[in-house]
Amino acid sequence: HSTSRDTAIQEEKHKTAALVVGGRNGERRAISLASVSRLEVVDPSAIEHTNGMTVMQYRGIITPVVHMDGHSVGIPHSGSKCIPVIVCQFHGRNACIVVDEIVDVVDSCLIEEDMTHETAIVIGDRTTTVTDLTRVLEDSLSNFSDFDLAST
Repeated sequence: HSTSRDTAIQEEKHKTAALVVGGRNGERRAISLASVSRLEVVDPSAIEHTNGMTVMQYRGIITPVVHMDGHSVGIPHSGSKCIPVIVCQFHGRNACIVVDEIVDVVDSCLIEEDMTHETAIVIGDRTTTVTDLTRVLEDSLSNFSDFDLAST
């Protein structure tokens, strides 16, 4: 039979580093750090709209931008504060996901590969939603593969 030590060893095998971000209405989300390419803070003027998509020029390439909650990103008003952005890979290209704040990087968090998108867990005494970046991008960028994003 399984002991509590065996259970702890099993859980340790599934623990991974996670990025904890803050969303609208104080909601927290945990993202597997392995799915994050970079964290950036961008000037609001870098956010643009073209052909029905929100984009920014990231390292010389027009890159799609979505908000973590799946809503489109409006063009911020001048004087707005810098915007935290998660850069990740999507269909072999960079994509950017806007978050309201970067809260923390947690070294060991129980995020299992088979957890469904939007599973709730507790991190640091706060209920936190496990979020799959690929799913966020798939839900938000259905026309991404058809959109011609040429280099500048």
